[in-house]
Amino acid sequence: MTIKNKLLLIFISLITVFSSLSIYLVSELNEQGKVTIYAFNQPLNAINSSRSAGDIFTKASRYADNVLSMSQPQKKENVLAKIDSFSHLFTQQLNKTIENSLTEELKSESKAVLALGDKWFTNIKFHVASVGQSKLISRIELEAAHHVIQQRLGPVSYTHLRAHETVLDLV
Repeated sequence: MTIKNKLLLIFISLITVFSSLSIYLVSELNEQGKVTIYAFNQPLNAINSSRSAGDIFTKASRYADNVLSMSQPQKKENVLAKIDSFSHLFTQQLNKTIENSLTEELKSESKAVLALGDKWFTNIKFHVASVGQSKLISRIELEAAHHVIQQRLGPVSYTHLRAHETVLDLV
């Protein structure tokens, strides 16, 4: 084997080694990029979902207030369907928040708010429609539950925002 052939063989083997390393590094960089995007978006999704749940809850509360004050007289079936729609959207957004929460503490707080919200929606349906009730649920209790839910939704969004900033600091 001549020196020319040996040099050519070494050159080809070096090109093969460096090409393999380049392909490996590009695939690893791609995976790291996916992890970074996921870590960046997950807290943002949780923030958006928790804020959206808060907005939906506020809309439901205003709607119930308007129905109870008779400023928007409607049939009972329509009112119940609208409240069920708000309840479904609220539950859906909080489930997204739970799914995207970074810590167990945030998940458990979101689950607690979801349970309070479900109870509030059930009570407001009974209060608005008076279905199967011998006595109405106190409006004061409904307002107290409303304020508790609103107060607990705010810190959930804020805590997710802080978690997002922490992830950005790490990246």
